[in-house]
Amino acid sequence: MANDYDATVKELVWAGAPALLGMLAGAPVRCFLSAEFSSVRQRRPDMVARLMNGSIFHLELQAGPDARLDWRMLEYYGPISELNDGAPVTQLVLHLGERGRGKPAGIAHPNLNFAYHVRHISDLDPQPLLDSHAPEDAVLAILCGNDDIRKRVRSILARLVPLDRRARDDAAAKLLILAQLRRAVPVVKEELKSMAVQINVDEHPYLREVAAMGEARGEARGEIKGKADSLLRQIERRLGQVPQAVAARVHGGSVEELDRWMDAICDASTLDAAALESILSPLSIDRPEKVMAVPGCYVARLDDGSGTVYVLDPDGKPIDDDEAACIGDMLGELLDELNRRGFDTASAVFAINRRSDGAL
Repeated sequence: MANDYDATVKELVWAGAPALLGMLAGAPVRCFLSAEFSSVRQRRPDMVARLMNGSIFHLELQAGPDARLDWRMLEYYGPISELNDGAPVTQLVLHLGERGRGKPAGIAHPNLNFAYHVRHISDLDPQPLLDSHAPEDAVLAILCGNDDIRKRVRSILARLVPLDRRARDDAAAKLLILAQLRRAVPVVKEELKSMAVQINVDEHPYLREVAAMGEARGEARGEIKGKADSLLRQIERRLGQVPQAVAARVHGGSVEELDRWMDAICDASTLDAAALESILSPLSIDRPEKVMAVPGCYVARLDDGSGTVYVLDPDGKPIDDDEAACIGDMLGELLDELNRRGFDTASAVFAINRRSDGAL
């Protein structure tokens, strides 16, 4: 899945995204340079350009975690500089996904100090891209900023409407692909319909997958919401009031859990807070949360309504530390790939235990 995002952004950048490149490089691009290096290990950087000020700029796009990123950037530096008469190279890694745990960018060894720049595209102001004459910039604006996503999508589509049909369809298709990184596919599809912008999905094989997955996820979300609402009404009828923690637990339940809880509550002759807690408790055999009920462990679950991965302790309380952020980032990539392959991630629960040496 990360490769699909990288490839889409790379295609837009190479086609011409002057506003984005100007913001990242600090100077306009004069020309693109060869990114093909002959070596025992094939090295192919995402983009290398000579700027108008004469300097060499290397841009690498990153949609997911990469344990080898520091070494990969070092591997790129030598051949790029060598092919350009030993000129210094400014290297920038642009993260396309949501902001995760930061770490120093580079390598610090006793005999080697190597560093490169890192930026998150979500930190960039989308307005210069929307003002750009290049439609590629407008499409990339979906990844920038943290403002009203629907308003931004409308501004992007307004830029695409004047294009000829083929160019507009191609740009809209790329917009839908990148919208997955912001979990904004439903918003883009709604706005496309409201603006009467039609896309021939059959002409884009990848979009056929996106459309099919969206329909399947929509049906699954509707089924889960309906079951959860019915269960909460039953609890309210039996108890008189639904505690907030219980409502959160119910809304986070899978289809199988909701069915099991509804059966248990309907079969219970009496229902009080203790009995309800027992019913909603994880099963000791087939639910991983029970195994996690020890210090230093994490439970992760996808909120399919917001698309956010929540990391909890064994008691169901949210955890907000560096390790939880790292877990959320990595599982977000995994869930995206599972969604693409047609799995129902709304019911996914992950158990992460700490090893005896302290590592996860």
